[in-house]
Amino acid sequence: MRKIAILGVSAVVLLVVGCGGGATHSLNGQVTLISSSMVVGQQDGAPACKGAGGYADIIGGASVVMENGSGKQLAQTTLGLGEPTSDDSICVFPFAIAELPESNDYVLRISDRPPVPYTLDELRADNFTIRLRLDERES
Repeated sequence: MRKIAILGVSAVVLLVVGCGGGATHSLNGQVTLISSSMVVGQQDGAPACKGAGGYADIIGGASVVMENGSGKQLAQTTLGLGEPTSDDSICVFPFAIAELPESNDYVLRISDRPPVPYTLDELRADNFTIRLRLDERES
């Protein structure tokens, strides 16, 4: 009887220790910058673009942070190189988070921009894809 009790406690400890973390999701996103003051050129031999003026902080390598609704940082990455489109006033910056811990509420912070809230249901509905648009015409 004593061995069974010890085995039972061991099994509970293994279950609790083995359950750390919870569900994670792969998140893909892009920031589309629409600005007449964009800088388009070359970086590492490839066409690249970046923000200028009021959008000078939107550049490849800018910080991307995902927090939960309480402000705890869940994941961090950076914007990829800006990819110019055929219209020189549009630049697209990709980003990805391989393992985003599941939370009911999220807050996306890109560079020094205002935070953008999302719910788990919103991200699920969009297949964990975020498309954020910054448009100087809407400022």
